[in-house]
Amino acid sequence: MGPSPVAPHGGHRPWQGLLITASLLTFWDLPTTVQFTIEALPSSAAEGKDVLLLARNISETIQAYYWHKGKTAEGSPLIAGYLIDVQVNIPGTAYSGRETIYPNGSLLFQNVTLEDAGSYTLRTINASYDSDQATGQLHVHRPASSVTSGSRGSQPPPPATVPLTDPPSRPPYLAPGQPLPCMRCGLLGSPRSCSCGLTEVPKDSSPGDREGHEA
Repeated sequence: MGPSPVAPHGGHRPWQGLLITASLLTFWDLPTTVQFTIEALPSSAAEGKDVLLLARNISETIQAYYWHKGKTAEGSPLIAGYLIDVQVNIPGTAYSGRETIYPNGSLLFQNVTLEDAGSYTLRTINASYDSDQATGQLHVHRPASSVTSGSRGSQPPPPATVPLTDPPSRPPYLAPGQPLPCMRCGLLGSPRSCSCGLTEVPKDSSPGDREGHEA
């Protein structure tokens, strides 16, 4: 029989180092779990519009979704749940009839109101019954038209006023020396009378004379 192999100094085998190296490489290559997030689309919605609370980076092993109104799922009212196997929405105590959960975990809000603004938390359950949660913010503002109509600065400006001046003694379209038009028929007459037969009243006549002419 030949001589038995002698172990290196310290009793370690060369293949032990290879196993340790392979174990470290396997550990480094393990996929890391990415925390899912919630994003509101749009980030700030006008009252009466629809808002989608989009769930990002959702794991494929999720079996159920539960949306709560609050900063955490614990102690916050349940809006609705969604079971992936049966694909059905299960309303909760905070359900208003305007919320819909999609198969990817996102929550659609229809016709949002100012009271809907706040924090919303999505809790997920995977196939191993492990739970995880993430929170998003819903911002709602009044429509621009209502803000403008309610502000004092939106009052229309007062109408422009034209200063009153004394009327000209002679219309600008008459040449110097041309007789003034008749106050009754509006036509230009002779120096002493117009076409309607009324005699022109001299400027230096007395009030009695004027009454006689007007009669």
